[in-house]
Amino acid sequence: MKYLTKNWYKNKEKYHFPCELEIIKINKDDKEKIFLEEYKKTFCKMKQKHLVEEEWVFDDIFKSYLRNVKHFFSAQTLSKIYDIRLLALGKVFQEEYQLVEEEIIKKDVMQAYNKYYNTIKSKLPKDIDERLHLHDCLITNIIKESHKLTIELDCTEGYGDIKKVIFNNYSIQKEDINFINRWWLYEEIYIVDNQYELHIMTSGSREGVAYLTIRADEIILE
Repeated sequence: MKYLTKNWYKNKEKYHFPCELEIIKINKDDKEKIFLEEYKKTFCKMKQKHLVEEEWVFDDIFKSYLRNVKHFFSAQTLSKIYDIRLLALGKVFQEEYQLVEEEIIKKDVMQAYNKYYNTIKSKLPKDIDERLHLHDCLITNIIKESHKLTIELDCTEGYGDIKKVIFNNYSIQKEDINFINRWWLYEEIYIVDNQYELHIMTSGSREGVAYLTIRADEIILE
């Protein structure tokens, strides 16, 4: 893993900005009115996605975001922000965007990886882009054949709906331990020498966090 390292995983709650930045284009005439409108918009958007149902729950989430912002950003950056409550919602004005974005990428490697990922996204199969997000899926088996490697998964407790990840014409670049009965945590994907290179971070009762890295001509999700 190039971004999501063991050290990052150990300290990820400390160095994570939870929102995607959105530039707002409104007149800065009434700070309280602007905040209340953006607060309501964010709550309604999360409710539509069934991420939260009650406003009091969202208020608790917002308060945690606000605490995060106060600890995450430097005092120098915060002093240049129109309203840190808006920043806690992921909202910034155009003139604030670059300053905030630079500090997020510098401190939050998840955001830095996402920025990299967007540079190769158009080169990835649509299925990979949309479905290769397997956090908390259990690796139940790994089958190695001469030209094909298959990872079998149980995603009952995870985020994905995938039973198998198949690598055609593969080579293993890194294999720390036996990965069967370990949890798939995070993945990074790269394009190297016209092949896909998938880095997988796993966790389990033995060996703590461990990595599996596979390079292949093709990755198929079933």
